[in-house]
Amino acid sequence: MNREHRRALIAIIFPLTFAVIFLLLNRVMQPTSLKTEDSYKTVVLKDVSEFMLYNLDGDILCYPRAKLNPSHTLNYRGVTQTIKSFSDIRSPEFVVGSEYVATIKIQISVPKDHEYGLILPGQFCEYTMFCNGDLFAHSNSYLHKSPCYPTPGYVKLPPSETGFYQLIINLTTPVICDAGSYGTYLFGTWEHILRVQQIEKSILYSLLSFVVFIIFACVIQLLSLRKDKVLRSFLLFVVASLIRILFSDNVVAVELFGYLPYQFVSICRGMVTPLFLFSMMFHIYTIYAKYFKKHLLVSGSLALLIPVINALTFSQMPFVNLISKVCEFVPYVICAYYIYCAIMDEFFYSTTVIIGLISLLSSSVISIITARNIVPGKYTYSYGIVFISFAQLISLAKTYAMQDEAEISMTEELRKQIESMQASENAFLNAQMKPHFLYNTLNTIADLCVTDSEKARGLIGMLKDYVGMVISLDNMEETVSLSKELKLARTYYKIEKERFPSIEFFEELPIRIPNIQMPPLVLQPLVENAIKHGVRKSTRSGVIIIRIKEKPDYVQFQVSDNGAGMTQEDIDKMFIVPKENKSVGIYNINKRLANLYGTGLKVESTVDLGTCISFIIPKGPDTEHIKHGAKRIE
Repeated sequence: MNREHRRALIAIIFPLTFAVIFLLLNRVMQPTSLKTEDSYKTVVLKDVSEFMLYNLDGDILCYPRAKLNPSHTLNYRGVTQTIKSFSDIRSPEFVVGSEYVATIKIQISVPKDHEYGLILPGQFCEYTMFCNGDLFAHSNSYLHKSPCYPTPGYVKLPPSETGFYQLIINLTTPVICDAGSYGTYLFGTWEHILRVQQIEKSILYSLLSFVVFIIFACVIQLLSLRKDKVLRSFLLFVVASLIRILFSDNVVAVELFGYLPYQFVSICRGMVTPLFLFSMMFHIYTIYAKYFKKHLLVSGSLALLIPVINALTFSQMPFVNLISKVCEFVPYVICAYYIYCAIMDEFFYSTTVIIGLISLLSSSVISIITARNIVPGKYTYSYGIVFISFAQLISLAKTYAMQDEAEISMTEELRKQIESMQASENAFLNAQMKPHFLYNTLNTIADLCVTDSEKARGLIGMLKDYVGMVISLDNMEETVSLSKELKLARTYYKIEKERFPSIEFFEELPIRIPNIQMPPLVLQPLVENAIKHGVRKSTRSGVIIIRIKEKPDYVQFQVSDNGAGMTQEDIDKMFIVPKENKSVGIYNINKRLANLYGTGLKVESTVDLGTCISFIIPKGPDTEHIKHGAKRIE
């Protein structure tokens, strides 16, 4: 068995195991049946357990089409009959106008050392109850002109000195009201009935809280992932589940919304199941769009219109009800088939989601199977909702984790590529600038060889030092020390000083040179630019000053001259990408500085007054503060 088959087996067996467990639990929860004694139609229970519920299982004396009190019962001359279940009242012989009407008589004999109570089935809009000749209980809608939707009645029996109870119960329910599941009363000690009621409410409100939390989590996620179709369909499914929970238990609907008319709640009860099934089918469709054809989604949706129409028309025809129940199974068949196709094709959206979906299908089917039990499994489907919710949250968490990992990986890869590109670009720019400066220097020496051979010989020595320093720089080397950069610049302008004696060079430096790293070949090209485009174009004696100012967090550099200056248009041209074989000096320096530090050159110039080009180099926090001084270059 390969890995995919093992995953498929786990995905199927795990939820089905829970389905069987819930089915067995429902069977275990069914109360003990009590038989009536045929001679007196009396339930006799000699020993009562404090922790058990009992249900009537036998003939119940019934007066059809009559509302009677104890005195009327004794003198009533109408037809009496026996019924096996309260549900038998919903038959044509009990119809009066638009309602089912009947009075039933139950006699119980139990030990007298306990307090007792009844749980009446929630299928009657109105009931009144007499115990030992006295009226002592009635439904919420008692004496209302418009009966409310029925809810299970938790009724405490009055004390009895003999332990004998004669109960006469008037029952009324509209023909169009399709409420209630089981057709008998549950009997037990009042303490245990209260405990059962509290447990049921705790389960209900815990489930409601869980579903509301899932809705809140989905909404939060959708605010950041607006186009996530799976999350949208899942939100629709959870909202449909919430509506189903609210109307599957009549107590919730009545407690939250007050006295609801039975017509309205009957419509809601008839429509919540189709809505739930559609949302389930649509969610599976969005997950398995590869397999789930759209025309099948449409077909399943059209099938669900039949139970919706049946709910809206209040139809009680058995044939129409049967068709509606069959149509409600269509979405289950479609969803089960496509989950099977996905598993057989070794396609897994997520193993946890597969488990959640199969749990949902199996739990919903079990809920239908147990719906008519004495203790119905109305929340049996809840474990499927919990499973699919956790599965979806886990799947989303995995998806987001994978997205985060992919984003981090892509970001790191992009950073490395950018650094590599910047390093390559800087190396390329350095390689361009080295022959550029060497070419200009050789032109200067060539001129001196003609006019002054001694000076040319001295310049050749200086050039030897300069070329040695330049060749020692690695093209891929991003930075050099400030001392090394100053040495390169000094060698260059000593050569230029021999050529142009009228130009004065000054340095304003700290007493101790800051121990920082900077890009190579920055100061020398700026000095060259000041000579070529500044002082040599001016008629007055040229002065070029290199200033280095140390700040707490950075070192500031300035190369200024008193030359011809530039217009703003000339300044802008310096930062445009050079074309063909034109000079790349200032553009390259600005580009390298921007690549390394995020900021490039700053140029300030006034025509006929001069130019100042400055830049900054960040430094480490441990660099000491040093005073500035000035030194004239000889």
